[in-house]
Amino acid sequence: MSYFWRSATGRPDLGHGMGDHDAGYIGGWAISGLMALATILLLWLFQI
Repeated sequence: MSYFWRSATGRPDLGHGMGDHDAGYIGGWAISGLMALATILLLWLFQI
């Protein structure tokens, strides 16, 4: 089970690729960031 842990330096293990959980995590943050940016742009555009 030790192969699931990352090294103390924070670098990922070379044998561990990006899994579904990692892709979903990154995708969620990307969508959240885009929605925040869109909200700011709409507020600026309509000067609310």
